[in-house]
Amino acid sequence: MKKIMIVVLAMLALTIGAYAQSAPQLPEDKLSSDFKENAWRAIDAFWRIPRWLSPDTVDTTDKKLLIEADKAVDEAKYKASTPLDKTVFHLLELALISQKHLLDYRMLNPLWSQTLGRFLQCDIEAESYIMPDILTEQGMVQAQVHSCTNDAGDWSGNPTRWTTWIGQVTYEARKGN
Repeated sequence: MKKIMIVVLAMLALTIGAYAQSAPQLPEDKLSSDFKENAWRAIDAFWRIPRWLSPDTVDTTDKKLLIEADKAVDEAKYKASTPLDKTVFHLLELALISQKHLLDYRMLNPLWSQTLGRFLQCDIEAESYIMPDILTEQGMVQAQVHSCTNDAGDWSGNPTRWTTWIGQVTYEARKGN
């Protein structure tokens, strides 16, 4: 009788284990479809805003586009469920913050080019997860640098280097430019 009970308990444990494993779960290295759609909207909003945003060039349309980008990133926040979703959301958030900071500096200020460089890097890193097919090989290599979240180092460096790099990223990282 004990042997039968042990066999029944073992089969019950195996059945419960198999059922638990068959429940649909997203792998941690994948973006959830809801988040991916909202993140794509944020990227699209970023790319409708002029690259050369500064206090001297901003107009009402640019301000409306910044508000749209802010809303798109905010909507993505509520759809982030996997660890990768949250990582990409953080990149989108940093890109948005950088884009807003462009209005704090005039174009001739070295901080302006550093801020634009950070925006572009964060944007490219987010794009590499959301829609990698739009990036060129050089864009994918740049995304693998993972320097968007650096607090110092690359971002406090030579502004001339960043001005040169900004031109390369803007025109060479995305297909169709």
